[in-house]
Amino acid sequence: MTTDSRAIVQAAWQAFASHDAEQIAAFFTADAEWLAPAGNATAVALDAPSHMIDRQAVTHFLAHEFSRLFVSDVAVDFNFRGFYVDGDRVIVEETMSATLANGNAYRNDYCFVFELRDGLIHRVREYMEIVTSSVGIPAPTPSRLRICRSGEWVTARHAGSQRTDMPLPARFEAPARACGRSTGGASFG
Repeated sequence: MTTDSRAIVQAAWQAFASHDAEQIAAFFTADAEWLAPAGNATAVALDAPSHMIDRQAVTHFLAHEFSRLFVSDVAVDFNFRGFYVDGDRVIVEETMSATLANGNAYRNDYCFVFELRDGLIHRVREYMEIVTSSVGIPAPTPSRLRICRSGEWVTARHAGSQRTDMPLPARFEAPARACGRSTGGASFG
């Protein structure tokens, strides 16, 4: 594997897009971490942690969980954004678009800070645009999201102004009906 930080991160993005666990795992250290804002909409929708610790957890998310929410037409646009390298640190500004599990279009701006160690990704810090994410529902106020699980509404808190307007995957549809909603599995309040 190359020791060029830019080439490593670019190749990692290609592996992420493959959803092939073996290819993805090859880019991370055993003690890798992926940190996203606490309570971000993707973590809430997938009932996944916003801080993944170790190669296996990160690989599992990218290979299996990611595609449960972002089901098709996933595209990452690096054009007119930024790709910055300083030694073992790579900063990537991008726009991601996709079709969500419920058929809605998704488009959002992200910034990722990759920290490499010995030619492998050791840590990823993920930042996302929380104001202009175009998923079709206004940001909730106050900062909580009610999710129907096993026929009962539960409240999932999220960080400050984090948007939690991402539609939930199909696995929440039946419990949502049990909570008195015809579609969806979330209520903002």
